[in-house]
Amino acid sequence: MNFSRLYNKLILHIKSIDVFLLIFISLFTIDKVAAKPIMIVFGLVCMWKYLSGRDIKGAPLFYVFIPLWGAVNFLLVNTDFTKPHFIAFAIGFSYWLMSLFAFVIIRKRIELKDPETLRRTLDTYFIINLLWSVGDLIYAMALSSSVNPYALSGEAFGSSTGDFIKGLFMGPSYINMFVNAFFAIYYLYRGKYKMAIAATIIAALTSSNFANFIFVSTLIFLLFSLRQRRPRLTVLAQLSVFVIFYLIISNSNLKYVTDTLRGTKGDVSETRALNNIKLPFANQYPNAWYNKYGKAISFIQTYDYLKSSPVHFMFGAGIGEFSSQLAVRTSDLKVIKKSKLFELLPVYVAPSFFENHYQVFNTIYQLPPAYHSIRHFPSSFANQVLGEYGFVGLVLFFGFYLFYFLRRYRQLTFTLPMLAMLCCFLMFDYLFEYLSVVVFFELFFLIDLKQRTLNSSRINA
Repeated sequence: MNFSRLYNKLILHIKSIDVFLLIFISLFTIDKVAAKPIMIVFGLVCMWKYLSGRDIKGAPLFYVFIPLWGAVNFLLVNTDFTKPHFIAFAIGFSYWLMSLFAFVIIRKRIELKDPETLRRTLDTYFIINLLWSVGDLIYAMALSSSVNPYALSGEAFGSSTGDFIKGLFMGPSYINMFVNAFFAIYYLYRGKYKMAIAATIIAALTSSNFANFIFVSTLIFLLFSLRQRRPRLTVLAQLSVFVIFYLIISNSNLKYVTDTLRGTKGDVSETRALNNIKLPFANQYPNAWYNKYGKAISFIQTYDYLKSSPVHFMFGAGIGEFSSQLAVRTSDLKVIKKSKLFELLPVYVAPSFFENHYQVFNTIYQLPPAYHSIRHFPSSFANQVLGEYGFVGLVLFFGFYLFYFLRRYRQLTFTLPMLAMLCCFLMFDYLFEYLSVVVFFELFFLIDLKQRTLNSSRINA
């Protein structure tokens, strides 16, 4: 092997990409709380001479209005100024500011770079994450002493093997799934079909079953909406990946999905645990379908809280007060692999959180790990925005976030199916607080918008 030639190629490749953008998206999106503010400061320092007030105005104003609405609640409605509550509020407020600054930094960087440099940068990130994910799979194989740990029984492997496929994000495997689903769509539209299939394989290997259902539904839609032959054949290949995964590699995941949809997954201990959570109308409907799913129970709790008073309906409970990753992390819940930073902070459990979603979280965490799934945890942006910011928060989301992208729909291509998937993925977890999946969606949106704008300029010229 000619190491000198290999080294020269590496140097040339590094010079052909945006190293700053690669470092920023790689380190800012990992599931390490301390890394995020460090990368924001790093980004602002490096980009300071290029930024202006216009860049803030050009970002989704949702990131400005939603923390301000939370501040109004904190100062005028909640009026709990104890130290633990103030710390929780400050962290929640900073999450939204970091979302804003991340958008501003990425947007400005994309403005400064040509499309080809941006494409090579994204390709580099994707390949690194792909190799990292393959490494995760090899690690799972070595740990299980099996070539196919998905076929094993037991809690650690089998249908839970996908939990190992975390990629660069080092967090829940479904974060890796969501981003790879975006990459699969991105490469499909770019005509890089092998990479689109590779992204689909990683998405499938995470075994995020209901997220896979959203992705497969999107692919089926694209199968009928795309006109060219090669993209449609690629979509068929992507769909085949899921057929092979569920029918051959991991039949246990297929059984898990079918059992969950039928409401038959679970045992006596799970049923009794969920029935102990007090709900409105529980006495009238003791055998209702929602008693089988913790997430469904959480939605009913949110609805009941909102209708309990006009103040709750308009304002919600406040930042970190009802349903959020922040509320979980600052509480005394026995969360697996809780951030060391939050372990150093004073415990804070808001009354509204304790009386509602805390009970669901606590119940599920007392069950075996097999039940620690999306279908049971209250984690959902819908619960967060309604429970903590009320009806006004929901209006802000639709008016100043979703509309920010939808009003440019004529200028977009691959971003539109991504946006549809993101709206579904938001039902799975508090994705804005992870500062990863939403960041990648916005990155793809900005690249899509830039490319279409350049194409329009060339046509007009």
